[in-house]
Amino acid sequence: MSRYYDMSVTITDFNAERREQLMEAAQQEWSFTDWYQEGNYISASAEDNLCGGEGEEEFAERLTKAIWKANGAFCGVDVQATYLDELPCEQYSLTKEDYNKMGIDRDYDRLREYEDGETDDYTKPTWEDAEPANEVQAKAWGEIASNLFDEHKVRAINLNAMISMVSYGANIRPENYDRVSLQIERFIRESSLFELRKGKDGGVFRKPGALLELKPMLGVPDMITGKLADDHTCGCGNTQCNKTEKSCWKCGAAIKP
Repeated sequence: MSRYYDMSVTITDFNAERREQLMEAAQQEWSFTDWYQEGNYISASAEDNLCGGEGEEEFAERLTKAIWKANGAFCGVDVQATYLDELPCEQYSLTKEDYNKMGIDRDYDRLREYEDGETDDYTKPTWEDAEPANEVQAKAWGEIASNLFDEHKVRAINLNAMISMVSYGANIRPENYDRVSLQIERFIRESSLFELRKGKDGGVFRKPGALLELKPMLGVPDMITGKLADDHTCGCGNTQCNKTEKSCWKCGAAIKP
């Protein structure tokens, strides 16, 4: 019995001299072909079948073992499995009673009043429709995004991957993800911190010398914890320094843990 999957793998902190061996080892276990490479970070995804009753966890262990063996040491391996044979599906059939309740006939005349060229088709919002980031959001998202380059030791990061990682780092609630992820995309595209390049070697790049000036703000909760951090003081009387700061916004002295 075979089951159809989309598998993605991300490998980090590996021996750069064995990059080709790592990719070849992964390709022996799954039909990976196109790899995204930047610094000490490589990733790929492909669709294929799991056979012989092998489960997702068993496959992840098999793939990880092959990569570790090729690397000759431990390295970061993240495997994501998406089962494609039975994606979540729900069917809905409304009744004529539902039709009457919705007042479709009454709405029709109003829809006909649209100006020429306009339709009632739903248009999916884009980053250009999102609200600009406020000062608190820009401070938090800028810090999280900037730290990703240092954490993964890369020059460029895929835009969608960065949006996802910033959303995770900012602890965005699932019900708000669609809206806030567009705000994050707009922030990344318009921020003076980053540059978006297209093409094979494109992605989001951090501009040299353009690190964000993180200004602590009095009485503003931490964007990740949602709490006001007041346990770091320098003795000047200010009790609301953000816990991520190294010096007091009020007097400039080093913050005492």
